[in-house]
Amino acid sequence: MNERNVSPDSWSYGILIDGLAKAGKLNDARDLFQKLLHSGVTPSTVAYTSLIHGLCMANSFDDARELFADMNRRGCPPSPVTYNVIIDASCKRGMLEEACDLIKKMIEDGHVPDVVTYNTVMDGLCKSGRVEEALLLFNEMERLGCTPNRRSHNTIILGLCQQSKIDQACQVFHEMEARDIPPDSWSYGILIDGLAKAGKLNEAYKLFRRMLDSGITPSAVTYNVVIHGMCLAYTLDEALELFKSMRSKGCRPSRFTFNILIDAHCKRGKMDEAFRLLKRMTDDGHVPDVVTYSTLISGLCSIARVDDARHLLEDMVKRQCKPTVVTQNTLIHGLCKAGRIKEAREVLDAMVSSGQSPDVVTYNTLVHGHCRAGQTERARELLSDMVARGLAPNVVTYTALVSGLCKANRLPEACGVFAQMKSSGCAPNLFTYTALILGFCSAGQVDGGLKLFGEMVCAGISPDHVVYGTLAAELCKSGRSARALEILREGRESLRSEAWGDEVYRFAVDGLLDAGKMEMALGFVRDMVRGGQLPAPERCASLVAGLCKSGQGGEARAVLEEIMDLAYGGKARGKAAKFVEEMVGKGYEIEDGVLKPLLSTLK
Repeated sequence: MNERNVSPDSWSYGILIDGLAKAGKLNDARDLFQKLLHSGVTPSTVAYTSLIHGLCMANSFDDARELFADMNRRGCPPSPVTYNVIIDASCKRGMLEEACDLIKKMIEDGHVPDVVTYNTVMDGLCKSGRVEEALLLFNEMERLGCTPNRRSHNTIILGLCQQSKIDQACQVFHEMEARDIPPDSWSYGILIDGLAKAGKLNEAYKLFRRMLDSGITPSAVTYNVVIHGMCLAYTLDEALELFKSMRSKGCRPSRFTFNILIDAHCKRGKMDEAFRLLKRMTDDGHVPDVVTYSTLISGLCSIARVDDARHLLEDMVKRQCKPTVVTQNTLIHGLCKAGRIKEAREVLDAMVSSGQSPDVVTYNTLVHGHCRAGQTERARELLSDMVARGLAPNVVTYTALVSGLCKANRLPEACGVFAQMKSSGCAPNLFTYTALILGFCSAGQVDGGLKLFGEMVCAGISPDHVVYGTLAAELCKSGRSARALEILREGRESLRSEAWGDEVYRFAVDGLLDAGKMEMALGFVRDMVRGGQLPAPERCASLVAGLCKSGQGGEARAVLEEIMDLAYGGKARGKAAKFVEEMVGKGYEIEDGVLKPLLSTLK
C-alpha cells in the first residue's frame, strides 16, 4: 500500500493487528498498534479489541485494562465484543466486582449486554459461591430483553446444586423446559448429581430414566452417579443391570464405574464378585488404581481374610501402585482386629522404611490393638513415639489408652494419662470419662468415680446410662443405696426416655440381690415401676423368687400387681399372670428358673 502511495487507514490496521494477535505474534501486533498511533490515524474499535484480546490471552491483563481505558480517552467507544473480552478476563482472574461494574458501564454506554456477557459473569459468580448474585443477573437478563440460553440455565443449576439448593435448581430446570430450551446431557447430569448428593436418590433415578427416554446419552460421569446411588438405595442386581446397559447406549464404563461397583460388593462382603469385577476391569483395559486396591483390602479385612489382604498389598506394590496411608491403616486395623499385633507393627515398620509417614489414625489403631491384647506398656511406648514424630495424640488416642490401662487394673497410670491429656489441651469426651469411672468402680473406689462424674457434668458432658448404672451398682455394694437411688433418679430425668430403661436398674438391682438385700432391691424395682418403666422378666423373676424364699410372699404379690397394672392397665392379664399370682398368694416358693418363662409371657 505504501509503495503505491496509498496510506493504510484505521480499518486496514485493524485487520492486520487482529491477524497478528490471533497468530500469537503479540509483539508485532503491539508494534503495529504503536505505529498506528504515531501515524495520526485514530485506531478503530476492531484494532483496540483485537489487541486487548491478545493481551488477555497472553496474561498481560494490566496492559489490556490500560488499553481499554485509553480507548475511552481517545473517544473510541468500546463495542459489546470489547466489553465481553475484558469482562471475561476479569472473571477468570476472580475480579468479579470489576466485571459487574463493567456490565453497568456497558448499559450506561447504551449497549445491551448479550447472553455471552451474562453467562461469563454468572459463571464467575457461581464458581466463587455467589449464587444469589448470579440469580439476580439471571433474572435481570429477561428484563433487559436478553433471553437466557441453555448455558445460562446450566450455569445457575450447577451453582445451586453446589450449594445444596436442590429445589431451586429443579425450578430453574423446569423454567428452561418451559422456555422451549431442551435440556442437554450436561443439564441432566448436573441435576442428577445434585439430587443424588442431596440423598434424593429416587428423584435422581427418575430423572435419569427420563433422560434416556428423551434419547439423550448420559456421560460416564452421570452413569457413575446413578450406579453409585443405586448401590446405596436399590439392590446390587439393579446397579449391575444398569452397568451392563452402558455399552448398548454407547457409553464405555470408566475405572470409576468399576471402583463404585467393587466398593458396593466389598461393603456387602461379596468378595468373590468383587474380584470378578476386578478381572473384568483389567480385561476392559483399565489399570486398577490405589482406590481399587484399598477398597479390596478393606473388604477382605472386614471378613477376616487378612492374609489375602496382605498378599493383595504386596501385589499392589509389585504393580507400581503405591499404597496410601489410608491403605496401610486399613490393613493395620484388620490385623489388630484379628489379634495379630506383631504383624500390624511390621506393616508400620515397612511404612516408615519406605519413607511413608504414619498418621494419627495409624497410631490410634495400634494403641487400641495393643490395649485389647493387654499390652498396655507397648501402647504407652506408641504414645511417646507418636509425640516424638510431631503428631498430636487426639481424644481417640488418649481414650483407648485410658480404657486399656483401667481394664489392666493399672488405675494410677490411667489417671496419669488422663492428666497428660488435659494438660496437652485435649478435652476428654464421654467415652474417656466413662472408661475412667468404670476403672474407679472396678477398683472399689466409687468416690473417685463420683468425683469424675461431677467433673464431666461441669464440663457440659451428659453421662449416659452406663455411667449412671455403674455408679449406682457400686454405691449399692458399699451400702449407700440412698445415694444410688438419687443417681438413678437423676439419670432418668436427664436422659431421654429411649436411652433409659431396665438395663440401667439392672446394675443396682442385681448387685443388691447378690448381696441378699431384698428390701433395697424391692425399693429400686418399685421406683422403676412408678417411674413408668417395666422391668425385664428376669429382673422380676429374681426379685419375686428371692422374696418368696425369704418368706415375703405378700410383698412379692404386691410387686407383681404393680408391674402388671403398669403393663396392662388393669385389663385381663391372661392365664400366666393369674397362675403366678395364685402361686405367690398361696405362699409357694417359686424358683427363678420357673418364674422367668412365665413372666416373659406377660410382656
